[in-house]
Amino acid sequence: MTPADLARLVRLPEPRTCVCGGAIGWSHTAYAGHGESVGVYTCRHCGLAYRGPLRARRDPGRGRRHLPAAAEAPGGPPENPVLDAATAERLRALLQDG
Repeated sequence: MTPADLARLVRLPEPRTCVCGGAIGWSHTAYAGHGESVGVYTCRHCGLAYRGPLRARRDPGRGRRHLPAAAEAPGGPPENPVLDAATAERLRALLQDG
């Protein structure tokens, strides 16, 4: 859905009842251009789409949370319970030959 398509949608009515009498519920968020987004709502009965209020771009200071890198487990990585020692050795040999 392009920003022009969003602009053509009918505004979300209050109360949230469609012209057909069906209940209106949130569908998804669409990009409206210039860093803004719009909630798109649809009728649960007939499927008619409505445009919610325009949401301004997020505060640049409130970006995604950066988590610290995971520390290596004491004693190194865990053993691989799927491969036994003989299978692992055969795989190493195949990879070295190729």
